[in-house]
Amino acid sequence: MKAIKCEFSVHMGAISGAAKTGGLIVKFVVDQVIRELPFGELIANAVDNFQSVCDSKNLNYTQALEFQNTLRRTGDTLLQAAVNQSWDRSEHAPIRPVLEQYIRMTEDIHCRCRKWLTKPYWKQLRQAKQYQSEFGAFKQQLDLLSSETMHAALHQGEANSEARHRVEMGRMAALDHAQRLPTSYLPTSHGLVGREAELAALAEAMQAPRSLAALVGRPGSGKSHCAKAFCRRWIDAGYGTQVLRWGWWLNAETETELRLGYAALLAELGGAIVQDTSTAELAARVWTALSANRFDWVLVFDNAPELSTDGYDGPAALRALFFPTPLTEQWGHGRILFTSRSALYTGATCLGHMSKVDIGPLSRDSAVVMLLAADADASGDIDVAGSSASGAAALQLVQRLDFLPLAIAAMSGYMHDHGLSVEHCLAEIPADLATGGVASALCLTLEYARAQPGLAHILDVAAFVNPDAIPLSLLGGDRAAVDRLCNMSVLRWLHDDVYSMHRLHQKALCTGRSPMAAVTAITTTLETFDLQKPSTFSQSLAMLVHVDALSPHMASYNADEQKLFASSVLSVSGSVLLRVLFHFKGAESKYEEALSMQRHVYGADAQNADLASTLNNLGNVHEARGEYGLAKSKHEEALSMQRHVYGADAQNADLARTLNNLGNVHEARGEYGLAESKHEEALSMQRHVYGADAQN
Repeated sequence: MKAIKCEFSVHMGAISGAAKTGGLIVKFVVDQVIRELPFGELIANAVDNFQSVCDSKNLNYTQALEFQNTLRRTGDTLLQAAVNQSWDRSEHAPIRPVLEQYIRMTEDIHCRCRKWLTKPYWKQLRQAKQYQSEFGAFKQQLDLLSSETMHAALHQGEANSEARHRVEMGRMAALDHAQRLPTSYLPTSHGLVGREAELAALAEAMQAPRSLAALVGRPGSGKSHCAKAFCRRWIDAGYGTQVLRWGWWLNAETETELRLGYAALLAELGGAIVQDTSTAELAARVWTALSANRFDWVLVFDNAPELSTDGYDGPAALRALFFPTPLTEQWGHGRILFTSRSALYTGATCLGHMSKVDIGPLSRDSAVVMLLAADADASGDIDVAGSSASGAAALQLVQRLDFLPLAIAAMSGYMHDHGLSVEHCLAEIPADLATGGVASALCLTLEYARAQPGLAHILDVAAFVNPDAIPLSLLGGDRAAVDRLCNMSVLRWLHDDVYSMHRLHQKALCTGRSPMAAVTAITTTLETFDLQKPSTFSQSLAMLVHVDALSPHMASYNADEQKLFASSVLSVSGSVLLRVLFHFKGAESKYEEALSMQRHVYGADAQNADLASTLNNLGNVHEARGEYGLAKSKHEEALSMQRHVYGADAQNADLARTLNNLGNVHEARGEYGLAESKHEEALSMQRHVYGADAQN
């Protein structure tokens, strides 16, 4: 063991020596030449990262992964620098061929690191001696390249004035993401009635940068609606003062929603997601990018949780998925707004000190205006004083609805779609609030909507999916029918072909009904997912939040429904998490859920193709994580099950796929003889299945 440690330290020294030489080369180029190009700061940051990794005495898996990522980023940046000089291929651009040599060199080191990282830790130590000589060769090549780079950089410094002028123009034109105003993402804000006091209170609470505030109120009070209106006004107000502002909306009720929101925001800010990043790590990367942004911005955490799965209340329920706390003073010009039902979002919290703005019932006049808004469009006048018979009925009706915006909007939609008078609607709502005027209004509207042609199926799907972002395609694609539900305030249009539904509507709709319409709709969408067609990724990613919303409902339904959900929904969503988001933990969770559901349906000792497929999927996750022993175990269990199901001498695509998976694991472990054997067996089987001359 002592000898192994010695070899490993020698190996690390070889890597560090080669890496330091490469780092000095890049740093020299940065100092002498590249700083005049638009990528100087980016390269400088890459060099600092590069040096910090290379100076480490104990290179571990994470550091080695960062080592190769840094090489990749530096190479890409230098390549872009070379491309920028393509306007002049004469002696004024002698750095170009040297940069190309450096890029090839970093690619070679990257490939070797990647192969080294596929080995178990003990094998990394064992192979240190072998790798030492290879990295020694890299070091010699980098030393040679250092001399060439020095001469090329000196020549590059003699570039003529025209070249310098063009480089400067390029630098001015190519502002990096920290200098570019991000595109805001905020759901559409519909007409807001009677919330001027709350908007004014929010404006005061968030006047200064680095402010945190929360809109707090009961369900249906219009917290999200008010937050949208505030953000729009706040951004628009910047134009009048020539202060550039932007905003971003994050649905914070579930981890999957928040994770997808973070990923989209990070992409907008110019960042990239590192594979197998936890949501907390992703939040930290977003925070770093936000802190560097020089514009005024506002971030909304909508539906911030009241209670976490771990039993934490209020802000503590969000803390594990929030930015690193305590928030530093160096977070630029940002403001953060929360909407929540929890009154704990106030004062000194674990997220920071925040101001609370309560959002309660509407005033009497505002409630009547909301109820009769469509009548005002026709007549131009609303009797808010209740001097007429219909005005008096309207006052009584909004009182029975507890002045709650959601209930008033639902009743208004029902009344105007059905062509009823206020007096007629008043007769259908209990006079005593204790009997449930709000619930009665919601149920009355939804029962009426379900009875209309073409609307029942839409409601059956919307009842069980995630309510924050429902694509039109998931609802069946009938735009006219969906628009009618929007006019009835059952659905709301957010943006493009995406809609939302309030959770109180969902709760009323799903009671006593099957989720199969939603399962079928999601299954149909996920069937289009193809790893070879990136155009299918965005639609499949959008389904992840809906899969999460469906899962809690499935346990109480019949075996056929659970089989479909496990094999067609959970398994495919796991593949999306694994292959598109590189979220290994999330993928494993989906596959484990599918396996548990299949064991429950088929029996603990059952053996069939569905179970084998899920075991193979779990093996793929372990392989992606470098857990090759676990991966081999899962693939072998799947192969044994398939042999039992299809027969010992069977040959089919499923068996070939499993053999290929096993071959990949053996190859990753350095067991090349076994790997070749498995791949040869898989190839022979595929020839048998598809034909000797087949190509696919």
